[in-house]
Amino acid sequence: MMMNINLIKRLNEALSAIAPIQELDIATAFVGENISNILRNMLADNYHVRVLVGLHLGAIDPKALKDLLDINTEVKVYMASTFHPKIYIVRKARGLENGEWLAIVGSANLSRAGLIDNIEANVAIQAASNSSIIREIAEYFEELWTSSISKELDKELLKKFEQSWSLGRTVRRTEAEEIGKMVYKSGNTAWIAVTSPENYKICIEKKLWGVERMIPTINEVKPGDILIFYVKREMKLKDIWIVETKAFESDERIWPDKTYPYRIKINLLHKASIDMKEVIYKLKFIKVPEIWGCYLQREMVKLSQEDAQVLIETLKLRGEPSVV
Repeated sequence: MMMNINLIKRLNEALSAIAPIQELDIATAFVGENISNILRNMLADNYHVRVLVGLHLGAIDPKALKDLLDINTEVKVYMASTFHPKIYIVRKARGLENGEWLAIVGSANLSRAGLIDNIEANVAIQAASNSSIIREIAEYFEELWTSSISKELDKELLKKFEQSWSLGRTVRRTEAEEIGKMVYKSGNTAWIAVTSPENYKICIEKKLWGVERMIPTINEVKPGDILIFYVKREMKLKDIWIVETKAFESDERIWPDKTYPYRIKINLLHKASIDMKEVIYKLKFIKVPEIWGCYLQREMVKLSQEDAQVLIETLKLRGEPSVV
């Protein structure tokens, strides 16, 4: 039996290609909303699915876990916050030969974003179940699944998840309100910084934001202002940062496309990510939502207190991007 190794960018396509699936093991850091519907469409009438998920009480909606239980999936929780693998092992499916398994290891979490929307990087290995690499991956999953740290998701544990989720949302909403009040009460304001995915990575690594010209906007920015990134192509709003300095000039080339000499230092307050389309109808500066992209053609957008509050609260309630 030959071994096939492929790079998989969209996991849903790879799994659907061999569906219906009868036996499936998954280890994932994060479980997204409505994932049970996506998963169920790939499964045979009679199936056995095991899902091992990380302990991210503030990030994973417990409803997503309950939905998995409702479709008769075995679910365990790895009771440590450092759990971050993404492993999919198909032991039996119509698209596999007898004795052949498919193991996929990569970046995709068990969420709509991970399986369908995102461009991910996963390596798929299709080979005999007794081949060394398949056996090694399967044994690693079993080691995690049978570990004393892995606890069965029963009603009691699910209830704790629900309590933590509810409390976390209340705390994050209160924090968002306090940030908004603090910023505008002290005479500061909030901004959207428009950038590319490549430059965004540099910004967060260097804790810097820069623009090409000393435009009035960056000259207005003051220490204590709030900065939220809009990342083009991804069409996502990311993070809440606080401005540390007034604008200054530097010719050091750190971004790949341009120098962006007029800069401010920033410091991270909250790590999160939301789809811009979630909020376009809530933002006052977007006068015509159908052409919302036109309002983000500038390097920086100054936000009203009302718009800033919408974005800060939405981002605070979505504090899981490090695991999606």
